[in-house]
Formats: sequence, C-alpha cells, structure tokens
Amino acid sequence: MTLAALGALPACETGGEAAQAATPPERRGQTSPDRPHDHAKARGTGPTKHAHQAPNPRRESRWVLLQQWVRGAGVNREPTTSPPEGEAQLAERGRELFGMYCVNCHGAEGRGDGPRSNVFDPPPRDLAKGVFKFRSTPSGSPPAPDDLFRTISGGLRGTGMMPFVDLPEDERWALVAFVRKLSGRNARQAEALQPVPAPDDVSSRVRIARGRKAYEKLGCSSCHGPRGRGDGPAAPTLRDDAGRPIRALDFATKPLKRGDDPADQLLTLVTGLDGTPMPSYAGTASDRDLQDVVAYVLSLRTARFAIDARDQEETGRLAQGQYAQAVHTVVGGCGCSHGQ
Repeated sequence: MTLAALGALPACETGGEAAQAATPPERRGQTSPDRPHDHAKARGTGPTKHAHQAPNPRRESRWVLLQQWVRGAGVNREPTTSPPEGEAQLAERGRELFGMYCVNCHGAEGRGDGPRSNVFDPPPRDLAKGVFKFRSTPSGSPPAPDDLFRTISGGLRGTGMMPFVDLPEDERWALVAFVRKLSGRNARQAEALQPVPAPDDVSSRVRIARGRKAYEKLGCSSCHGPRGRGDGPAAPTLRDDAGRPIRALDFATKPLKRGDDPADQLLTLVTGLDGTPMPSYAGTASDRDLQDVVAYVLSLRTARFAIDARDQEETGRLAQGQYAQAVHTVVGGCGCSHGQ
C-alpha cells in the first residue's frame, strides 16, 4: 500500500493491515499479547474500557493529526497553563491516562516492555530508570516538567512516540506527573541550561563552511560520518545505556527527533542525549562552534534530494512504518477495532 493510499483511508480501515505490517512475521496472527485489553487482563492494568469506546470524531481527528505530523507538519508543544495543583491527585489521574495511551509501548510500569514494544526501533524508553534524552537541563539531571510536557505534546520524529497535543492540557500535565512519579525523580528539580541563541543566518555559506570544520573538530564525524549519514568509523560500536546497539542518526535523510528548528538542535548539542553516546557540549565548545555545527547539519538535509535509489527505497519504508506505528496510537494505544 502506498503512502497516498494510506493517507486516503480512515484509521478504522487501516488498523488491521497496518498492525500486521508493523508486526514481525513470527507474531502475525497472534491475538492475545497484541490486544491492549488482553494485556490489561493479564497485568491488572492497561488501557481501560474508555480507550475502546472513544467517539469516532475523536478517532478521526487524531488520525488526521498523525497523518499531518508524519508528513512533517509542526505542532505546538509549549504549555499555555501551569500544572494543576495537587501532585498526588494529578499523578493518579496520570496513571489512568497512561493506561489508556502509553502502556501499549511503555508497559504497565513504564519499563519499555509493553505488548507493542518489540515493533519499534528505537525501542520505547524505560521511564522507570529516570534517564531522559530530551531535556533542557544539564546532562545527568532529571528533565523539567515542561520538558516532559513538550515531548508528550510534540512526539519524537523518527520514533514510535507520536504527538498527544490533541489531549487537553490538564491531561498532559497529569501524564507528566505520573511519568515523574514512575521515574522517582519528583523531588529533584534541576535548573534549565542557558540556551545558545539560534543564528539568523543558518543558511549562510560562510557559516556552513565553518560548521564543517567545527563538526570535525568536535568529533561529530566519528559517529555520524563526514556527510552526516550515520556511517562514521565508531558507528558500529555504539551502544545505549542498556547495552543495545544504537545507530548514529543519518542527518541527511532521517527525521530529526526534535524537528528541524535550529534552536532545538542547539539544545541537543548543549544537553546531550542521556542514555546514549551523544555527549553534552556545554562548557566544552563555544557558542559559535555549536551554531556553526547546526548550520552544517541542517545544510546536509538538502542531500535527501540526491540520494541513490536504494536509499530512497529505505526512506520510503521508514515513512511507511511510521504510518503503521501511528495507527497503534490513534486512541488508547491501538488504532485497531478490538473490542468494538
């Protein structure tokens, strides 16, 4: 099925096919572990009955949101309200919502072991470890509540983490409270790092040329390769904090998880990605070097229009897989018609 065809079908018509496409061949045809309501019975938690009785208009509007997001549309990740008062009550509400929307991937206790967890690459995060990649805080520190809110709202491109910006803000804050409780990091609150200003001349040839030199100087090419294709000499040796192989990102053709905004890329360079080999450059590189590196990395993304046929096919498979993954998070962690 082509991307265009997938885009033309409502979620209820694509759920079964997309779920099969995203399920390893050896597990196709199995029903028990793949259905969130069965998982709930087995573990005593999980998606509640409300996840399977969502009104059709909500299901359809979420499907439209996911279609647009997979195609590159931005969403507003920023909160417009403060967290509601009453942390304990908020976290308890978050537990209910987590069972509806998150358990299928992250598991009942947030350990990244949900019934769909083996579908995704990279795998769902083990939230209980308290190690988070996407933060505004120093490396080794817990994320700020706003950081978790942004991730829940905006999703992470190129992964199975889809945006939940369509949930009311109080529900997103409840999920933040529960994730913080899961990770055991409620008490500590780190200060956000001073952001590096995004350059207004990111497409300047002079800045890009400097960026190429800074990219080499800071060792980026050892993992990501000289042209950002994820093929540096150290790439085959990379492991995450669980000891699993992890791929260096291909800047040229793959989605940037935080998006293409220069400010977001600078934040990644300053904070690093905890739990991965991606270090923080806070205090070890000048602001200008980091700004120049971002300009160079973003310039590499034009290479996606000149990649060879094999890579075009690979990129198409990635996009197709994202559509299949999106189906699983239409409502309550599953876009299929189980229990309806």
